[in-house]
Amino acid sequence: TITFLDFGCVQPIEGQRLRDARRLHSAALEGDEGGFAGAARTILETRGGRYEDVVVAYSRHCFEPIFNTPYRITRAFSGGLMERMKEIAKEARALASTDEFVALPPGMLFMNRLQFGFYSVLARLDAEVDYAEVERGFYSEPSEGSSSSS
Repeated sequence: TITFLDFGCVQPIEGQRLRDARRLHSAALEGDEGGFAGAARTILETRGGRYEDVVVAYSRHCFEPIFNTPYRITRAFSGGLMERMKEIAKEARALASTDEFVALPPGMLFMNRLQFGFYSVLARLDAEVDYAEVERGFYSEPSEGSSSSS
């Protein structure tokens, strides 16, 4: 067993943002593609169109280790997230003056930064893990009304 503790990057997630995040994670754990896409649209505050399609697909890709558990996070997977982020940036520039573009809501850039770091470390471990089971363990810890930090 290997445990990593990172106390340098903490931000509270509270209120509706916490409820939306839990809905997103629950849908992934249940393998509910439609529920996941709906929760992603909510948490990303999208308005439809091509930009929404790209960011929801990116979010789904980030949750691949939970949807298809057990999963081996590879360097190709981790690097692919960065490539997809570049695609989103291109799409954002192309759609910046349209009604469908939405800037990342508060906290989402922070979450992406965590995801990149987390997956980079896991890719180097080259271990297959049941990430859904790990995630379920987190759900048993905080109560519904409490805040959570990442």
